[in-house]
Amino acid sequence: MAIARDPVPRPVPSGIEELRPATMDDYDLLLPAAVHMFIGEVGYDPMRHGRAAYEERLQHLVRAGRSFIQLGDVDGKRDVVFKAEVGIVGGEVAQVQGVWVHPAMRGRGLAKAGMAALVPMVRERIAPTVSLYVNDFNASAIAVYRAVGFREVGTFATVMF
Repeated sequence: MAIARDPVPRPVPSGIEELRPATMDDYDLLLPAAVHMFIGEVGYDPMRHGRAAYEERLQHLVRAGRSFIQLGDVDGKRDVVFKAEVGIVGGEVAQVQGVWVHPAMRGRGLAKAGMAALVPMVRERIAPTVSLYVNDFNASAIAVYRAVGFREVGTFATVMF
């Protein structure tokens, strides 16, 4: 899926900070969110199988300004409520990866608001076209991306063994 224009902004729910690039000061909050997303998407815990490489990559993305977060109150504690990274940049295209909403905050429009805020930031700072791939069985994610303005541009398959 890809988008080459800025989407219509969506309001940020009350109590949620604006989307911004993560900093190393955010790392202790970001890491558990990134691991939770990875386990849900890929199916194994990167902290048990390749921790050093996983943390090195996440820290690289933070330092490069390619990790984005929104913080908010989750059960009385400040935590990451939305996150995404730009994992790959090639030519005029940036690929968003690791999109995640805190499980306790799902169903509140955070994914749509977060993606609507993310696209113009990525287009301004990194590349004019923003792309991503999403599993065909992830109907809720596909609906979010379509609502923001992403359109299917191709089919991609990953083989893991």
